[in-house]
Amino acid sequence: MAYKASVGKPHPWLKLPDGSGHPGIQVSILPRRVLDLIWRNRDITVHPGDTFVADLDMSEANLPEGMLLRVGTAVLRVSEVFNDGCAKWKVRYGAAAYDWVRAPEHRHLRLRGVLCNVAQDGVIRLGDSIEVLR
Repeated sequence: MAYKASVGKPHPWLKLPDGSGHPGIQVSILPRRVLDLIWRNRDITVHPGDTFVADLDMSEANLPEGMLLRVGTAVLRVSEVFNDGCAKWKVRYGAAAYDWVRAPEHRHLRLRGVLCNVAQDGVIRLGDSIEVLR
Protein backbone atom coordinates (compact mmCIF):
# COMPACT_ATOMS: atom_id res chain seq x y z
CA MET A 1 0.00 0.00 0.00
CA ALA A 2 1.43 3.40 -0.99
CA TYR A 3 0.28 6.95 -0.45
CA LYS A 4 1.29 9.76 -2.82
CA ALA A 5 2.23 12.57 -0.47
CA SER A 6 1.74 15.37 -3.00
CA VAL A 7 -2.02 15.06 -3.37
CA GLY A 8 -4.15 17.37 -1.21
CA LYS A 9 -7.60 16.56 0.04
CA PRO A 10 -10.32 17.51 -2.46
CA HIS A 11 -12.49 19.21 0.18
CA PRO A 12 -10.29 20.24 3.13
CA TRP A 13 -11.98 21.26 6.38
CA LEU A 14 -9.64 24.23 6.88
CA LYS A 15 -9.34 26.85 4.19
CA LEU A 16 -7.27 29.96 3.59
CA PRO A 17 -9.00 33.34 3.12
CA ASP A 18 -8.95 32.83 -0.67
CA GLY A 19 -10.92 29.57 -0.29
CA SER A 20 -8.05 27.23 -1.10
CA GLY A 21 -7.17 24.37 1.23
CA HIS A 22 -4.85 25.13 4.13
CA PRO A 23 -1.52 23.42 3.30
CA GLY A 24 -0.88 22.60 6.97
CA ILE A 25 -3.49 19.83 7.01
CA GLN A 26 -2.28 17.66 4.14
CA VAL A 27 -1.08 14.74 6.31
CA SER A 28 -2.16 13.61 9.77
CA ILE A 29 -0.01 11.39 12.01
CA LEU A 30 -1.47 9.80 15.15
CA PRO A 31 0.62 8.41 18.05
CA ARG A 32 0.31 4.61 18.16
CA ARG A 33 0.14 4.61 21.96
CA VAL A 34 -2.88 6.90 21.94
CA LEU A 35 -4.63 4.70 19.40
CA ASP A 36 -3.86 1.63 21.54
CA LEU A 37 -5.53 3.32 24.53
CA ILE A 38 -8.73 4.39 22.80
CA TRP A 39 -9.37 1.86 20.02
CA ARG A 40 -12.52 0.15 21.23
CA ASN A 41 -13.25 -2.01 18.20
CA ARG A 42 -10.17 -3.74 16.78
CA ASP A 43 -12.05 -4.75 13.63
CA ILE A 44 -9.71 -3.89 10.74
CA THR A 45 -12.58 -2.11 8.97
CA VAL A 46 -12.71 0.44 11.80
CA HIS A 47 -9.55 2.48 11.46
CA PRO A 48 -8.35 6.01 12.25
CA GLY A 49 -9.45 7.31 8.86
CA ASP A 50 -6.97 9.05 6.59
CA THR A 51 -4.36 9.19 9.33
CA PHE A 52 -0.92 7.59 9.53
CA VAL A 53 -0.18 5.84 12.82
CA ALA A 54 3.36 5.95 14.24
CA ASP A 55 5.12 5.10 17.48
CA LEU A 56 6.54 8.58 17.97
CA ASP A 57 6.45 11.27 20.66
CA MET A 58 4.44 14.02 18.96
CA SER A 59 4.57 16.52 21.82
CA GLU A 60 5.39 20.14 21.05
CA ALA A 61 8.74 19.68 22.83
CA ASN A 62 9.74 16.76 20.58
CA LEU A 63 8.22 17.90 17.26
CA PRO A 64 7.93 21.70 17.27
CA GLU A 65 6.16 23.54 14.48
CA GLY A 66 8.33 23.52 11.35
CA MET A 67 10.15 20.26 12.21
CA LEU A 68 10.88 18.20 9.10
CA LEU A 69 10.16 14.47 8.91
CA ARG A 70 11.23 12.06 6.18
CA VAL A 71 8.70 9.31 5.56
CA GLY A 72 9.47 7.11 2.58
CA THR A 73 10.67 9.47 -0.14
CA ALA A 74 8.48 12.34 1.09
CA VAL A 75 9.44 15.11 3.49
CA LEU A 76 6.71 16.46 5.77
CA ARG A 77 6.74 19.67 7.82
CA VAL A 78 4.93 19.79 11.18
CA SER A 79 2.16 22.37 10.88
CA GLU A 80 1.12 25.14 13.22
CA VAL A 81 -2.46 23.83 13.00
CA PHE A 82 -3.44 22.00 16.19
CA ASN A 83 -5.19 18.66 15.64
CA ASP A 84 -7.97 18.57 18.22
CA GLY A 85 -10.03 15.76 16.76
CA CYS A 86 -13.33 16.02 14.96
CA ALA A 87 -16.85 14.63 14.99
CA LYS A 88 -15.66 11.45 13.24
CA TRP A 89 -13.06 10.93 16.01
CA LYS A 90 -15.82 11.26 18.62
CA VAL A 91 -18.01 8.71 16.81
CA ARG A 92 -15.15 6.22 16.34
CA TYR A 93 -13.68 6.39 19.84
CA GLY A 94 -16.33 7.94 22.09
CA ALA A 95 -16.91 11.20 23.94
CA ALA A 96 -14.40 10.42 26.70
CA ALA A 97 -11.56 9.92 24.18
CA TYR A 98 -12.64 13.04 22.30
CA ASP A 99 -12.62 15.13 25.49
CA TRP A 100 -9.28 13.63 26.58
CA VAL A 101 -7.38 14.60 23.42
CA ARG A 102 -8.94 18.09 23.46
CA ALA A 103 -8.33 18.86 27.17
CA PRO A 104 -6.37 22.13 27.53
CA GLU A 105 -3.92 20.54 29.99
CA HIS A 106 -2.99 17.93 27.35
CA ARG A 107 -2.58 20.34 24.43
CA HIS A 108 1.26 20.32 24.58
CA LEU A 109 1.23 16.51 24.27
CA ARG A 110 -0.69 16.59 20.97
CA LEU A 111 -2.56 13.41 21.84
CA ARG A 112 -4.52 13.54 18.58
CA GLY A 113 -1.22 13.73 16.74
CA VAL A 114 0.28 16.25 14.36
CA LEU A 115 -0.86 17.76 11.12
CA CYS A 116 1.76 18.32 8.43
CA ASN A 117 2.21 19.80 5.02
CA VAL A 118 4.15 18.11 2.24
CA ALA A 119 7.52 19.89 1.98
CA GLN A 120 8.83 17.47 -0.68
CA ASP A 121 6.67 15.22 -2.82
CA GLY A 122 7.23 11.53 -2.45
CA VAL A 123 5.72 8.13 -1.85
CA ILE A 124 4.95 6.74 1.60
CA ARG A 125 4.48 2.99 1.95
CA LEU A 126 3.05 0.92 4.75
CA GLY A 127 5.90 0.18 7.16
CA ASP A 128 8.08 3.16 6.22
CA SER A 129 9.90 4.61 9.21
CA ILE A 130 9.79 8.27 10.19
CA GLU A 131 13.10 10.07 10.39
CA VAL A 132 13.20 13.38 12.25
CA LEU A 133 15.38 15.69 10.15
CA ARG A 134 15.40 18.97 12.11
